[in-house]
Amino acid sequence: MIPRCTVLILSFLLLSQETFGLSSLPLLAPSVDAVTAPSNYWDRRSFLGTITSGGLILFLLPPSIANAAPPRSVDVGGGVDVAIDTRNTVLSDPSNLVFPASMKGRYACQRTVVAVDGDVYQAQSAWKSLGGGKGNFFGGNTVPESYETQLIPMMIANNNGGDNPKFTVVDRGYELASRTAISRDAVQWKVGQPNRITTAASNNNVELAVIQRSVIPPNPEQGILAGGQELIRITEGPFVRAVLIKQRFRQAGDGVVEGLEIMKTYRVLDGIAGTEFPTSTTKSTLRWTRIGPLQQEEVVDAKYVSSSSLYFDGSNWY
Repeated sequence: MIPRCTVLILSFLLLSQETFGLSSLPLLAPSVDAVTAPSNYWDRRSFLGTITSGGLILFLLPPSIANAAPPRSVDVGGGVDVAIDTRNTVLSDPSNLVFPASMKGRYACQRTVVAVDGDVYQAQSAWKSLGGGKGNFFGGNTVPESYETQLIPMMIANNNGGDNPKFTVVDRGYELASRTAISRDAVQWKVGQPNRITTAASNNNVELAVIQRSVIPPNPEQGILAGGQELIRITEGPFVRAVLIKQRFRQAGDGVVEGLEIMKTYRVLDGIAGTEFPTSTTKSTLRWTRIGPLQQEEVVDAKYVSSSSLYFDGSNWY
């Protein structure tokens, strides 16, 4: 390894060419005009030639010489650690995507995919894992989904020590069971722990874990009924994916809600999701129509399972 002082020595030799007699070196030899000029004078061409020669020598030196300069900062892109456990973590305030308390009830939903950009395979795989129904993204052959969801009270502790149903939230277990037409016993979710939902179907086990969340509270003056975004880790067997879901809802009439959803997929490597570069983007429209009160007025336990509960899979009631 050549010491750093070598650079200083070379610089000194370049500036003291005549004193040290370096004109015999091919790379450092000045032009003919410079030799015939007075010893204390270099013309412009000679000066540039000498500097260029010195730059070539420094270029040919081993890379270790570059350590004399500050190290270069290398940007490896954005990424999020999705391997963390967020089951008992409050990710936002409010702690879930919320709707007004007056929205409590059951809704018939229609979801329509309007555009798929990027890697269609990644988009469809994530779509299916999230409960997506029939249809094929390849060739734009998507079929509108029909299922049911319900908005249940989100209890907020008040100053008297009791609970105040200030908001309602989507019963994610109820909705996922309806979208996938699986037994409600196979879906587990808690309103008090909204960051994790699991399904244990006979042919497939899926875990959906919210890693990041931001919430847009209801704002009637701006026409916002609800909104927000969630970064979700999808674990399906040995496969781990990451998706970002953005949703925005507005009132579209008495008992009617319209929404827009954007889903972005990301590759996951060693537990890090490359959120700077999505692999696909899927845009969907949603339309909810209120169909009645909750099947369960008081939902307390984690699973939200009741033998008397009914859900609609698009064609049949169960």
